[in-house]
Amino acid sequence: MQFYLPKDDRQRGIGTIFHEGNKGAKAKKTTQMPFMPATGYAFPVSLTESWHSAAETTEADGERVTMMVTYYVADNPRTWLKYRFRRALNFFGWHPER
Repeated sequence: MQFYLPKDDRQRGIGTIFHEGNKGAKAKKTTQMPFMPATGYAFPVSLTESWHSAAETTEADGERVTMMVTYYVADNPRTWLKYRFRRALNFFGWHPER
């Protein structure tokens, strides 16, 4: 879940882009969320069926201020430990790849 927190509507064009398929940025663009005050989106991420991205910004675009909430489902003890370990690493500023 991501909440957009811009000051006004001048950054409308830098919202999240949703793609069809899992080919990364090369996948077909289906929707782009407008980056507007008090807006956002939520969806379940599927590593094999969906992709989302954001267009590269410039200094003229300004700072892209957002708040993101990530919820992980741990369906067994091993997955639970994996997410707890990642959380501890994030606390210390290290962000592991998947």
